[in-house]
Amino acid sequence: MIRIAVAFSGEEGRQILCRMLETRGFSVRFRCRTGAEAIRAVKTMGGGTVVCAARLSDMSAGEIAEALGSGASVIAVGRPAQLEACGSAPFALLPVPLGADALAQAVQSALARDNDRVPVRSDGDREIVVRAK
Repeated sequence: MIRIAVAFSGEEGRQILCRMLETRGFSVRFRCRTGAEAIRAVKTMGGGTVVCAARLSDMSAGEIAEALGSGASVIAVGRPAQLEACGSAPFALLPVPLGADALAQAVQSALARDNDRVPVRSDGDREIVVRAK
């Protein structure tokens, strides 16, 4: 299942990252302009990986990671000074200029971690599943 979202405020940045991923065999399911859109995308996917700018128009990569908790992996891309502002982030930090191979390796590692996670359903979701069975 495709569980990658790319979040960049600028259209050009989104296109470049998506193209880099797609040339390495990855499919991007969601292309987001804001952190809020990225969070909604991950919740829609039931987890996944977000490749985002260190700072978006509405929040930082750290805030996205905090909002998603252990439900997703976050890979922040930016200039070294922007990445330093992320502090000791519990996610991958990739400085620009960014090579497609480095990005692909980070995404592959994140997807492997995502596949090891067991999805946690809410009580309401579990009830729906039980009724459906």
